[in-house]
Amino acid sequence: MRCVIVNFRGGFRRRRGDEIVIRPPEKFEGSLIGRKVVWLNPRTGNKIIGKIVAAHGGACYRARLRSGLPGWAVGGAVEVL
Repeated sequence: MRCVIVNFRGGFRRRRGDEIVIRPPEKFEGSLIGRKVVWLNPRTGNKIIGKIVAAHGGACYRARLRSGLPGWAVGGAVEVL
């Protein structure tokens, strides 16, 4: 399933580059928490792997990645396994 990167997790003073907020394309029955997330860099072909750790609001989820994403990745897609 492909999900859209909505934003980075952040507060008033700080943004966390290793946690992202993702939105599935449609309402998903059940929970996605605990599933793996893979982001493929279209420029170099490198993969960054993470895990969905929590729900975020009504239809979004929060994923924690092993390393940070570049800022231009917002609006792109991740693959949920």
